[in-house]
Amino acid sequence: MSANEEAVNSCKLIVGTWKCDAAKSENFEEMLSHVGVNIVSRKLAVKGSPKMTLSIAEDNSSLNMVHEGIITSKTISYPFDGTPVDDESPGGHKSKSHFELRDGKPAIVTEPVDANHKSAIISR
Repeated sequence: MSANEEAVNSCKLIVGTWKCDAAKSENFEEMLSHVGVNIVSRKLAVKGSPKMTLSIAEDNSSLNMVHEGIITSKTISYPFDGTPVDDESPGGHKSKSHFELRDGKPAIVTEPVDANHKSAIISR
């Protein structure tokens, strides 16, 4: 199985629309604080229950993400070949992000452009 096929197969398990129930999510507000989201935006995010839709591109080349929040929304594609893409953290900080498999599970690795901000790994 090629690396691309492995990536597609691992992502099939997370494809769909996911709504964050902030009242039931452990450490959601703390995670937002960690990535630099200000207190007003954190409080609104907790109340707004953001929604994320994940899909695989028709040509099986990338994981597509549509994030809909009360303050911001964004659409981004993470190529399965690991090519970094310009991204922005929930705190509004510029970053480079890429897709990778970690222990066979899909992950998005985000590295800030400014060294004063923190990196993040989003995995399921």
